[in-house]
Amino acid sequence: SINGGNGSNGSKGSFEDPVRDTIRSLLDRLPPEFEMVHLSIRAKSFLSGPSGPYIVVAIQECRRMNLLLQQIKRSLLDLEKGLNGSLNMSVEMENLSKDLSLNQWPKSWVNIPSQKNLMSQFSDITLRVEQLCSWVETFEVPKSIWLGGLFSPMSYITAALQVTARQRGLALDKMTMETHVTGMRYLSEI
Repeated sequence: SINGGNGSNGSKGSFEDPVRDTIRSLLDRLPPEFEMVHLSIRAKSFLSGPSGPYIVVAIQECRRMNLLLQQIKRSLLDLEKGLNGSLNMSVEMENLSKDLSLNQWPKSWVNIPSQKNLMSQFSDITLRVEQLCSWVETFEVPKSIWLGGLFSPMSYITAALQVTARQRGLALDKMTMETHVTGMRYLSEI
């Protein structure tokens, strides 16, 4: 047959199977969303305390992460339905399928500046979720934070400036950051 027959090398299934495998792998490893109502209730008592600005950042980061996780899940499930024939394939779905087959971070997902491929970036997403989970578990200010793992690193820096300005009775607009590079590589060294 001209189109490659049923299952020969020219068939569409040879392209779709790796994409289906990637969809399944990503969905299986996709972290659950943060329960924002519960988090907001728990955070309420901390917001008026000295670490309030940090709590605001934590809640904002969880909301942004939920948006990304929802977008990833929705688009992967839609693509899976499209490949199964239960949903019409859209241009967005075709682009997602192409990105998955090339191991590229899909352009339709939240733009995360990175040179990493899809699987490496997805692993980073799970690490970012882990960082947020440990932060909101107790709402204690982390001893160390992966700034690049935040959607808005500047909001965390601003929170640090706000807390310090309040503690010392200084004007926020007069605050600056000073950075010292250390040789520490592990949280246990801090």
